Amino acid sequence: MVNKFGIPHDELLKIRARDKKCVYCQKEMIYPFTSEKQGDCATIEHLNFDGALLLERRIADRRGCNLLW
Repeated sequence: MVNKFGIPHDELLKIRARDKKCVYCQKEMIYPFTSEKQGDCATIEHLNFDGALLLERRIADRRGCNLLW
């Protein structure tokens, strides 16, 4: 099963287990999403701009940091 962005559920679990802190600011991330602290909620980025979305090229970051980049 995949989410609305096409990321398989098992890959999401691996990313969340690996990236507990934002890769940019190292602040602890919140999951699942809460509107009260939406800037601290985890988002998924993919760093592969030319081809398949590989697990090792996906990272988790805070929504607040994601909006800055």
